[in-house]
Amino acid sequence: MATTPNVIRLPARPAVLQSVRRAINARATSIHASEAIRTRAVNTAMAQLHDGASTGWAIQSGLRVLRGLPQVPR
Repeated sequence: MATTPNVIRLPARPAVLQSVRRAINARATSIHASEAIRTRAVNTAMAQLHDGASTGWAIQSGLRVLRGLPQVPR
């Protein structure tokens, strides 16, 4: 996502962070992922949101971690 220098990115709202965390944890529970992998998936998604990614992209990035797939650059 290209931004101009004068555009200020606001941090994701707490409700967005919670929905992303819930989506990843629900999938992690259904596939019986270990706590370490679950944590890494959530952290990856949160990092994506922090970098300005959309909610959907952040969830997909976390799910890729759960599946053991490589990350796709934005």
